[in-house]
Amino acid sequence: MQPLAVYYDVHRAVTEEPLRVREKAIQGPHEGYRDALAHRATDFKSFFTWFRQREDEENERKRDTPEYEDRDLAAVRGAIERFTSFTDLRIRRKPLLRMTLKKEGNEFNVMQLSDGEKCMLALVGDLARRLTLLNTGLSDPLLGSGVVLIDEIDLHLHPRWQRTVVRSLEKSFPNCQFIVSTHSPQILGELPSDAIRIIRNGRALGRPERSLGLDSSEVVEEIMMGLSRNKAVGRILERIANYLNDDRLDRAEHSIDRLERKVGSIPELKRARATIKSLRFNESPGDEINS
Repeated sequence: MQPLAVYYDVHRAVTEEPLRVREKAIQGPHEGYRDALAHRATDFKSFFTWFRQREDEENERKRDTPEYEDRDLAAVRGAIERFTSFTDLRIRRKPLLRMTLKKEGNEFNVMQLSDGEKCMLALVGDLARRLTLLNTGLSDPLLGSGVVLIDEIDLHLHPRWQRTVVRSLEKSFPNCQFIVSTHSPQILGELPSDAIRIIRNGRALGRPERSLGLDSSEVVEEIMMGLSRNKAVGRILERIANYLNDDRLDRAEHSIDRLERKVGSIPELKRARATIKSLRFNESPGDEINS
């Protein structure tokens, strides 16, 4: 057993499924550390190619032993199912090579999912893959230990799912320590205050007095802004956060437009616009994870 250390950069995305295998990947434990702490965009190519190769090997074994199931693939599939409720993750080879899954009983190409779903599926899958490589002696490799750093964990996620993402990670990988950054009031409202560190302009400002159970507007006022921001601006930002929570996207966008004309494109408004874009994408059938 070897502990894992891995960093997932804010620039992470799934823009393609690199499923065509040109050379056989090395399966040794050191592969669990490959590019684990690289400070560059995370594209998850290793996860997709690894999954394709392992499934090819699993299918070969099943010809002689139909009940055979690859231990590492089972761990990865299990982690993804527990985390996202997606089932039957597999590679389809005809008519086109693609990764598919079932969501609420319907089959989807992974590339049909929303950005938030694709990123979390690939992140959970990649993390599970690394743990299987480093913990060959464990019957359940997801019990392996490690430290996982995730920048902007709320990236592309629906606000309702932001409330469960940290808890889901801790349940899926119980012996890993997660260190994450976020600007999401939904995430902060689900964490105890002793799990939060406030950092502003590179300076650590300590812990909030309270956090767990606060609603989004209370988190924005008490933790994210305090008294450092104009109160009128703060009230509008609270209103926008509530609109997003209630899926009132037109009202949120109208408030963003009005505030932007007064204060410019501040970071909070940029994040709110990105959330609206993600939510509108998710309005098409079968897009976002129900929680």
